[in-house]
Amino acid sequence: MASGMYSLEQISTEQNFALATLCKQKDCLQQWLKYLNVKSIHMPEEVAKYKKRIADINNAIKILENEFEAQPSSDSENNLRRSRKIKTTPDTKNDTKISSSTKSFTSAKVAALAS
Repeated sequence: MASGMYSLEQISTEQNFALATLCKQKDCLQQWLKYLNVKSIHMPEEVAKYKKRIADINNAIKILENEFEAQPSSDSENNLRRSRKIKTTPDTKNDTKISSSTKSFTSAKVAALAS
């Protein structure tokens, strides 16, 4: 693979990381809701806020899963790579390193989807 590019497999790794992050956030929120129920704390506004946040995260997870499923098969990977070259800064140590701008874009996208 040429320096400054990465494969669809690496892109899917980035999506898997985003998906795992969303799932972790969802689990934390669900644990907090369980805590509120066990302690019999009556905070309807807080409970509604957490439930809405969980629903938003579920929607973001569905969007990421749909994007993952929509990725082309490995047969068309070379054509896609030619038409959609994603450039990173040259790195002689590790050609698979994802650029910070790509990471920040993905982080921003995940944050936007989850909020």
